[in-house]
Amino acid sequence: MTTKEWLLRGWLAQKELNSIRKAKDSALTVCEEIKKQETTNSDKASEAYLLLADCYAEKASQLLKIQLEIEKAINQLSKDSHRILLRERYINHMSWKQIAQEMNYEPRQVFRLHGKALLSLKNFLDCM
Repeated sequence: MTTKEWLLRGWLAQKELNSIRKAKDSALTVCEEIKKQETTNSDKASEAYLLLADCYAEKASQLLKIQLEIEKAINQLSKDSHRILLRERYINHMSWKQIAQEMNYEPRQVFRLHGKALLSLKNFLDCM
């Protein structure tokens, strides 16, 4: 796995967390509708929702651990600019254009800096 792929796990984890939140909200809506319409199945629906919520919570916990691992690694980099760039891109999901504006750099400077930041992170990860 490349350093970039390792970092992208955080991006994907965030997308999956958002998907989990939507699914949980949808399940809650269905559960509430069942409670309104049928009293005999409302206990079963509540039980099913709680089991589903537990499943979502367990998966969310795993995904948050991935994000924490990435954040800790980024924090170990010595250069502020590397930490800022990697955090904005892989934790905050900013576009390259937004990052360039935020850091007051030209886009090509951001790409160059990104390469250096990835190399710094790779060196750190290789030492772990």
